Amino acid sequence: MRVLRRAVAAAVASAAICGTTASADDLLILSAFPTEQAVLLGHAQPVTEIGAFNGRRFFRGTIARKRVVLGLTGIGMVNAEATASAVLDSIEVDGIIFSGVAGGDHHIGDVIVPDHCTEGASSYPVDAGWYATAQALAGNLALDPCLPVEDATCTGQRPPARTPVCIADAPGKTGPQVYFGGRGNSADPFGGRAVPCLSGAGSLEGCEACGAPPNTSPGIVPFVSDAAPFADPFFLIDLFQSFAPGGGGPDPYPNDPIVVEDMETAAVARVAAARHIPFLAFRALSDSGAADRGGDPLMLPGFPVTFFVYGQLAADNAAAAVIAFLSLL
Repeated sequence: MRVLRRAVAAAVASAAICGTTASADDLLILSAFPTEQAVLLGHAQPVTEIGAFNGRRFFRGTIARKRVVLGLTGIGMVNAEATASAVLDSIEVDGIIFSGVAGGDHHIGDVIVPDHCTEGASSYPVDAGWYATAQALAGNLALDPCLPVEDATCTGQRPPARTPVCIADAPGKTGPQVYFGGRGNSADPFGGRAVPCLSGAGSLEGCEACGAPPNTSPGIVPFVSDAAPFADPFFLIDLFQSFAPGGGGPDPYPNDPIVVEDMETAAVARVAAARHIPFLAFRALSDSGAADRGGDPLMLPGFPVTFFVYGQLAADNAAAAVIAFLSLL
């Protein structure tokens, strides 16, 4: 009987998803993990849950007078491709935007908008029209230079810092900027594994953006895959270090320098290209390969320390750039 109830609940949830009509005016905004989409979900309120794709909850709302669908892909190339494909199999959208953090050779907090994305020997251009529109943000968008209070419990509520630490206070630093052009690169250090998530598990491991409304859909079950390889902290550190600037092995494009590096963008770009859907990515630096040139004004030990200290600042700045871009459309 319990199995029957679960089957009925899952069928109802599936019907709700399939019955959710998305207009081609909807824009799909993706991020990898919960804290990357907290600001975007907050700006989209009130939101309506439209279902779960690859075990991750998605919501519809409005940002800058544009209808948007918001959700997480999950960490890594495997999740990014699977989730993006699952969403696009169910709803129609007018374009896809990725917002998140990354590593690169600019300064901490800077937002990078690459003009093409690579994975291995494959390369995918971003949408030329969107890219041209977004360039109006260069030099015209004030990004936050101050580290926000961390939202470790992923409530979406962050009080102002009593004594803000601002990276713009470093000598010679004028604050984060938006930069355009160059190559964004994504790779999979997880060996084809799908990195697991668990609903309500926090700002990094959760299945929905921080501040998401409570899960009231009985057919939506938290996604859990084989988590055994990820239980070893040294395994995680080794994997993530492969994405520090300069890591990851031989580059198939030695004459096309990487300006920003992550674990999801190119997978989503590939899905978008296959379906002829416009795509653009905004990645802000939580890890800088230019630390010896002032890229990290606090001179932290490097990854993964920089990721955990600067991750929220970078996520918020990427989201701010996305919101500003939406206002230009």
